[in-house]
Amino acid sequence: MAHAVLSAHPAGPLIMVGIRPLDAYERKGIGRAISCTGLVDTGASASAIAPDLAKQAGLIQSDVSFVRHAGRSVMVPSYAARVRFQGHDGLAGWQELTLVGSAPATPGVGMLIGRDMLARVTMLYDGPKNSVVLLF
Repeated sequence: MAHAVLSAHPAGPLIMVGIRPLDAYERKGIGRAISCTGLVDTGASASAIAPDLAKQAGLIQSDVSFVRHAGRSVMVPSYAARVRFQGHDGLAGWQELTLVGSAPATPGVGMLIGRDMLARVTMLYDGPKNSVVLLF
């Protein structure tokens, strides 16, 4: 089982993630794999990607979703994608996931890792060391 030890950032734990289109799109030459910084957000039910990164990866909008911003509901695009945490090798490490197109508020962060992705891993918090371990 692979793992990553994450140091806590003031906004939360950070980890590099890979993002790419679904295999069916890549076989047609659509999109490419990219990397960005992800922020673990246990308060988010869905994972989100900055719209400019979704465009950079060539993700295709698959639907729309409603998210809460400043107390109001906003309609945003959603994208079917494959995502992986650092340390995964090859195709076995990619997880299919729907990403909501909404820019994270934390500077330098391209993706929020919500509970939909966290439900696929084990997360351990070490309070005295202020660190998080993800087992995947």
